[in-house]
Amino acid sequence: MPYDGHEALTQALLRKEIDVIVAWISYDHWRKEKLQGTIDNILLIEEYPIEMVSHIRKDWPELASILNKTIASLQQDELPRIINKWFGRHPRRSTATRVPLTSEERAWLSQNRTVRVRIADWPPYQIAVDDKPLQGIVIEYLKLIKERTGVNFKLEVTEQPFAEFLEGMKRGQGPDMTPIIVPTPEREQYLSFTEPYLFSPYVIFTREEEKPILDISGLVDKTLAVPRGHFVHEKLVGDYPEFDLVLFDSDEKALQAVAIGNADAYIGNLTVASHIIHQRGFYGLQVTSSTPFQEQALAMGIRNDWPELSSILGKALAGITEEEKTGIRNKYLAINFEPGINKTDVLNWLSIVVGLSAFVMLVFVVWNKQLSQKVKERTDELMETESRFRATFEQAAVGVAHVSLKGKFLRINKKFCEIVGYSKDEMLDLTVQDIAHPDDLQADLESARRVLNNEIENYSMDNRYNRKDGSIVWINLTVSLLFDDEDKPNYFVAVAKDISDRKNAEFELEEYQDRLKALATQLTIAEEMERRRIAVELHDNVGQALALVRMQIAAVRKFISDSKQAANLDEVSDCLRQTIRETRDLIFDLSPPQLNEIGLSAAISEWLEEHLEKRYDIRTEFVANGSEIQLDEKLRSILFRNIRELVTNAIKHSQAERVNINMNQTEDHVTISITDDGTGFNAELKAPSLNAEGGFGLFSVRERMADMGGSLEIVSEPGQGTEAILYLPLTMDEVQRRNWS
Repeated sequence: MPYDGHEALTQALLRKEIDVIVAWISYDHWRKEKLQGTIDNILLIEEYPIEMVSHIRKDWPELASILNKTIASLQQDELPRIINKWFGRHPRRSTATRVPLTSEERAWLSQNRTVRVRIADWPPYQIAVDDKPLQGIVIEYLKLIKERTGVNFKLEVTEQPFAEFLEGMKRGQGPDMTPIIVPTPEREQYLSFTEPYLFSPYVIFTREEEKPILDISGLVDKTLAVPRGHFVHEKLVGDYPEFDLVLFDSDEKALQAVAIGNADAYIGNLTVASHIIHQRGFYGLQVTSSTPFQEQALAMGIRNDWPELSSILGKALAGITEEEKTGIRNKYLAINFEPGINKTDVLNWLSIVVGLSAFVMLVFVVWNKQLSQKVKERTDELMETESRFRATFEQAAVGVAHVSLKGKFLRINKKFCEIVGYSKDEMLDLTVQDIAHPDDLQADLESARRVLNNEIENYSMDNRYNRKDGSIVWINLTVSLLFDDEDKPNYFVAVAKDISDRKNAEFELEEYQDRLKALATQLTIAEEMERRRIAVELHDNVGQALALVRMQIAAVRKFISDSKQAANLDEVSDCLRQTIRETRDLIFDLSPPQLNEIGLSAAISEWLEEHLEKRYDIRTEFVANGSEIQLDEKLRSILFRNIRELVTNAIKHSQAERVNINMNQTEDHVTISITDDGTGFNAELKAPSLNAEGGFGLFSVRERMADMGGSLEIVSEPGQGTEAILYLPLTMDEVQRRNWS
């Protein structure tokens, strides 16, 4: 339906007379000027490009040739810079592959329903960690489905156990769907399912030091860790009631129980377990056998009163290509395990081990007989050495323990017992895994593994132990490996020093530092906001008043015939014009309005062209690579201020005649490089200082960047100019997020 003008088009869209506006890109500029964000879903249609040309009078062919040559000479980055100046950024391109739908399915979509999706932390399918963006194989599939169907998903992260979720769905409560579930006949009574789209076998995991389990029958009399309410739990209860099951709320907790010895084995999804083992460092676990269960086939489960949604999701899943599936899998799967053990191989292996053991025992008997005499001669010497060692061991001012290669305490001195609050007899029944803090255990075990593999001789770390009374004690732990006479690893020697007082002092100091950083950040933000407020006041009040006065003087001037009075009025008008110009410069120095109207790139470009080059008579160049990402207005203001201070410093103190600014933007960071041809300096010897010659400005820039989680790097040599690099990640840690919230 044709309409006259952008406003008529927009009114028709807002009155829902039409569904889509197809217009030139000039509409994008108009809607940003007039609508201020009312319509934001703008797409480029690349299938039907429109060529724009200039028409020139025929008797001026030279002008046509000049324009063609000028356009051809434009550098690759100049055209995007011009477009960004007036449009801020291009509309995004439409690349989604649409899914063919029936009229019933399209009618269901037209109702704009919001589909609530249950998301639980189940890596690598669903990864939900703190406030980080959701990731995982399933999340990637949902993104593709949304792009290709328009289904409006609302992802709801929950820690609700899976069994409770199923009970809620039976009662018609809870979310609208789960993107990952095993279809069963019992569940089909209250859920509808897509075809399975993810597959992984069920396998048995045990600790490496345990005897191999050849098949599932070997789990009799074993403690078996499984996630509560999952398919494996239901199968084991129904088919193997004799098994001793220990239920956990997640696969990770079940695997951890096996890793620390609280359970003997785990049955679960190979893909999920492999990812957890890789991420948590449960390197002591192994796949020991396959299971009689069919491989786990995962589908999407939808409330059964929405058959249209089930059909839409099924079509979207079927339309995902094998290349896309492979790309998603490779993004999240990092390890492979070979499921199952061949019984014949195991028997052959056992035969070899038995034979070797018998041979070693025979050699040992002969060797022992030959050495018996030497042992007898050294008995007295060893007894004396043992006595001295025991005295040193027991009376040491630090905790000392001998620990087996599996983590069991073999010998403990008195000081070590005092540190952890257990008696010596109690400690001899415990392992390092029993008293180590869960967050420190994996780092400790990994370091011990490196010592055993001769990668390092020893290691030292600050660690936490759980005391008997439930409190936590901080220790400085130093561990080395003691070898036997055959140069084989015998046991670890662990030396522990109580450093709880020092750690508490460090934590208090860190808290004070965080508070100071927060205060500095708030002061910076307050300063920028005050600059913006003053700039707005100058623009809206002082600037407008000066302009109005000048207009009134011009009006009066038309009626003045006396030349002297007219000259006086002209002089006042010129003075007002200069004042208005200086006021505009002051407004731009305080807080350029373009910064929030057309973006950081355009504001930098205009500042260089309209203010810096005219004021200082220097050459400048600005290049922006990548599509501009919409930053928080506070970040934009401080980034612009830092750039302005660095450029001004280069002009005033380095005698620079040319300044180049290069800005690169990606989804996760912004990098801005500022180079000049000034005198330069030795960046390694000249640290920024707090002085009146510009050092304070450089120090302030570095501190402001650090407050935002970024950095300032200076590269310079005498006579070679200077390069200042501003780096700003677009993600913040928790402390920075609190400071900027």
